[in-house]
Amino acid sequence: MAELVEGIWRCKTLAAEAAANDKDIVIVRIGVEILDGPDKGRRAFYEEQINFKSAKYVLMSARAVGWKGKGRIEDTLKADVDAWIAETGGETTVEVEHIMRKTGAKAGTYWGKARSIGRKPRVLVAPSRTASNDAHEAMMAAMAEADGMPADDAGDPPSDGQLPDDNIPF
Repeated sequence: MAELVEGIWRCKTLAAEAAANDKDIVIVRIGVEILDGPDKGRRAFYEEQINFKSAKYVLMSARAVGWKGKGRIEDTLKADVDAWIAETGGETTVEVEHIMRKTGAKAGTYWGKARSIGRKPRVLVAPSRTASNDAHEAMMAAMAEADGMPADDAGDPPSDGQLPDDNIPF
């Protein structure tokens, strides 16, 4: 299967856990399902070990999926994230970055790594009726102040095949 496509994608958080690996290093793993883009429907895992260098980045991703930070991460991450998923539906973003493999049989090839969770602005959702009305009123006021209201007699936009000639050279 091809590597994940690089970019920032909407995703749904499926689960999270924190536990030690075979070298007794605590690892955080967050599973997500990508909701749009060319990898829609594919699952990915954000996985990082916790140390003094990575802790602030792991903290940002863990908080983005509902970890409250009250207690040891290995004791509280799963329960906090499960509660957050139940409350919000678990929608956030995942950043996929291509990282070159340096060793092994696949050295020189790229790996689509889930690099972070929730690092960009929160996913936009449909506004409430009140928020939509307020935004529309503000935009109409700004338009009236800037250059007058749009003409009602402007007609319908041209349809395909009825576009006016232009001088664009491509």
